[in-house]
Amino acid sequence: MIRPHMLACLVCWLAGLSPMVLHGDDWKSRHEAGNLSIFAEFPLRDVQGLVDELAALQGEIEATLRLKANDQPIEIYLFASRGSYVNHVSVRVPNAVNRRALYVQGKDAGRIYAYRHREMDIDVRHEATHAILHNCLPFVPLWLDEGLAEYFEVRQAERKSQNPHHSSTKWVRRFGGRPDLVALEKKRNLSEFDGGDYRDAWSVVHFMLHGPPAARKILEEYFETISEGGVPQSFSQAFPDQLGNWGSLYAQHFR
Repeated sequence: MIRPHMLACLVCWLAGLSPMVLHGDDWKSRHEAGNLSIFAEFPLRDVQGLVDELAALQGEIEATLRLKANDQPIEIYLFASRGSYVNHVSVRVPNAVNRRALYVQGKDAGRIYAYRHREMDIDVRHEATHAILHNCLPFVPLWLDEGLAEYFEVRQAERKSQNPHHSSTKWVRRFGGRPDLVALEKKRNLSEFDGGDYRDAWSVVHFMLHGPPAARKILEEYFETISEGGVPQSFSQAFPDQLGNWGSLYAQHFR
């Protein structure tokens, strides 16, 4: 789902920055479940549904993608207002203040920052997906990382057929459109993504998870290869090699 302010996944330690570590004493409410810690400036009982969903998200991702996450901590900080969020984020990542949510991967933990608003749950599930994937795999290409985050950002019951991208993908397909995998694979920065790129990345993920078994096999083999430290075949090569006329299969999937 594309929102007014692009979400960001920033690996601050790669840039020589220390992560933003906020202490528990400053928070009104706190919840812990396994390696997940949630801190909020408001009572978490107000968003208990989201808390429960976040506690279950890792298991859902592991089961869906047939992966296993490590136990590196994931910390989620929920601010009561945009102003409070900006005050905290601007200290360390000033170029992120116009974003609604932020994922920062540190050496010791993955940290997510978001503020309370109507779609906070979507934002947080999106960023939590990035953090969980980081705990599952040594590397995920940007387009696939975003496509998976778009897939898991909606509630579990909505993922197969009720994601907002579904209707727009079907509309584009009616006019013969399909994702340009080569172009998606070339993108290295979120600044290069537009709404169509997020939709296309989501649609390829959906095609692999709910389409032909051979398409899912490509995804699983990709994960297996990178988990073992190998260099996987690109999706733009694997799709025609293993699926043949994958554009036709894609069109049938979204008919």
